[in-house]
Amino acid sequence: MHANVLNYDSGIDLALVSGLKQQYDALLFDAGDALQGAPLAILSDGDDVLSLMKTAGYDAMALGNHEFDYGQEKLLEHAANAGFLTLCSNVLKENEELLSSLSLSNKGCYAVFEKNGYKIGVFALTTRQTLQSTDNRLLLGIKFKDEIASAKEILDRLRPFNLDAVILLAHLGCDDAPCTSEELAQALTGKYQDELDLIIDGHSHQEYVKKVNGVTISQTGSRLNKVGLNTLNFNDQKSAPQVTAALLSYEDLIDMKIVPDGKTKDLEQQLQQKQSKFLQQEIASLPFTLYGGEQYGIDLSRVSETQAGDLAADAIMYALKSKIPADFLKYPAVAIQNGGNIRVNLGPGPITYANTLYLEPFLNTLICKLVSPKILYEMFEHSYRYLNDLTAAGTLQNVKETGGFLQISGLKIILEPNGKQKVKAIFLDGEKTALSRNDTKRQIMLAGNDFILSGSDGYTMLKDIPTLTEFSDEQEALISYLKHLKKTDGFTRYQKTQQRITFTPLPKNVNAYVNIRNFKQLGNNLKLHCSIDGEKIFPCQADQAGLLKLTLTPGSHILKIINAADEIYLNTILGIGIKKNSDLSKIPVVDLIN
Repeated sequence: MHANVLNYDSGIDLALVSGLKQQYDALLFDAGDALQGAPLAILSDGDDVLSLMKTAGYDAMALGNHEFDYGQEKLLEHAANAGFLTLCSNVLKENEELLSSLSLSNKGCYAVFEKNGYKIGVFALTTRQTLQSTDNRLLLGIKFKDEIASAKEILDRLRPFNLDAVILLAHLGCDDAPCTSEELAQALTGKYQDELDLIIDGHSHQEYVKKVNGVTISQTGSRLNKVGLNTLNFNDQKSAPQVTAALLSYEDLIDMKIVPDGKTKDLEQQLQQKQSKFLQQEIASLPFTLYGGEQYGIDLSRVSETQAGDLAADAIMYALKSKIPADFLKYPAVAIQNGGNIRVNLGPGPITYANTLYLEPFLNTLICKLVSPKILYEMFEHSYRYLNDLTAAGTLQNVKETGGFLQISGLKIILEPNGKQKVKAIFLDGEKTALSRNDTKRQIMLAGNDFILSGSDGYTMLKDIPTLTEFSDEQEALISYLKHLKKTDGFTRYQKTQQRITFTPLPKNVNAYVNIRNFKQLGNNLKLHCSIDGEKIFPCQADQAGLLKLTLTPGSHILKIINAADEIYLNTILGIGIKKNSDLSKIPVVDLIN
C-alpha cells in the first residue's frame, strides 16, 4: 500500500480496512512495502503508518524491499514495536535469521493463528530482487535465500502442527523477479502438493486473482486502491479449504455498508492535523496534468518517457548547474531519474509539499560522477532492456515495467527495440554527432540519485566510479525547480513529453481512438472540438458508435475535448488509444458534459 493509508479523495483508508476486518471477524495481513511511499511515512520514518496499522488490528505483515529503506536498525525497531507480527522466512543477517535478535516466536519465520476453531499457518517471503531494487548500502550483511527452497523448508516445519490451512505473505509479484508467486506455486509438487492454500502477493503493483497448481494467488495492486477479501471455506471433514478471493474497491466497501473503525479514524485525523500545516503549503500551480504515474494499469514512468519524468530529470540538472563548483561545468552534463522514483501524476491545480513527496517519496541524495560514452551505452542498454517487439504499426508488445527505467535530461536517445542492441544512438544536447559506443576516453558528468549511481537496481557499471560531489537531495532539487518554473512561467514546455527517448522504425502517423460513452444522452451530437498537447483547437467528429478517431504522430499525447471534464492520456507506442480489431480494452472512455 506504500503508506497510502489516509482517505483524502473518497478512497480506502485503514479505518475502512479495520471495519472490514471487524465485519468478517477476519485475520488482517499485509504483503510488504507498507511503510514507505507517502508523506505520512516519509516524515516519521514509517512510525505513523505502523501506529495506524496497529490500531487498525493488523495480525501480521511481510517485509517488502522498501521496509529496508530506513536502514536495518530501524527495520528491527519497527518489527519489535509494531504490536503485531512481522514475518520473514528467507532473509539472513550474518547467516542468522534476520529477526532472530528479537523476542519473536519461531524467530519471526512463521506463525500459527487459531480462528473459529481452525489452525492457520502463515509465513512470508521477500524477493531476492531486493538486492537490486534497494540501495545496496542498506543491505550490508544481508542474504536472501532461494524463495522456493525456503517455502519448502517452512512447509516442512509447519507440517507437524496438523494445520487446517497455510497462507504465504509473498512480496514476489509476477513481473521480472527471480522467482514469481506463480513460479513458486508451480514448484510445490510431490509431498508439498496442496500444502499451500493461499498466496497473498505484493511487489509488482498489479491486480489479479488466479489459481496456479491448486494455490489461489491474490494481489490488490498498490496504494490501497483495492483490499483483498480472501475466504477459506472448510467442510465438516476439515479437508483442504476451498478458497475464494475478491478484490474490493472503495465503492464495493461502501455498498457492503462497511463501517470505518472509530479509533483508527480518530488517529488518522490526529496524524493528518500534525502534518497538514507544512504539507499543504502551495509551491506552484499547474493548469494541466504532468503524467508519470499509473494510467490504464501501466506505471508510465517505468516503461516510457513521461512529462513528470522530464521535469524530474530537469530538476536534477537545474540543481547540478546551480550548486556544483564552476570547475566541474567544463564537462558536458546529463541527468537521470529512475522511473520507480516517480510514483504519481502531478496536477492539475496547486502543487503542495505533499504533492512533491507523493511524486518522489524516497529522499535520495543527488551526486555526480564522470563517465565515458561507453558507460552511458551500457547504462541505457540496462535501463531499456525490456522494450521488445515493436510492431510495424508502432506499438510495443509484451512490455515489462521496471523501476530502473531512466528518465533523462541533457541528451536524446534513439532506441531500436527489435535490434540486438536496444540503444541505437545517444546524442548530447547541442551535438549533431552521436556518441561513440566504444569511447572510453571522453568524460561526461552524470548526475542522479545515489541509489542508482551507487550501483543499485542492476547498474553495476556505475558502482566503482568515484563520486565527484554531493550537490542536493531530490526534494530540495524538485521544489527549487518548481519555484524557478513558477517565476519564469516555464511550465508550458511540459504540456507534452520532450521526445528525448524516441524509437525506430516508426510509421509517420498512427490512428488513435477515444470512446465517447454518453453521446446518445447528448442527442447523438458527434461534432466535437479538440486540442492536442495544448495546441490550437480544431473540429473533429465521432462515428455512429461514439468512437472519435485521431491521426497522431507516434508517442504520447494529451487530448482535451471541449465539454469533457478531464484530459485524456494517449500513448500509441504503449497501445493506449489503439484499437485492435474489435478489442477496445485500451481505448480511453470519456463522458461529455451537456
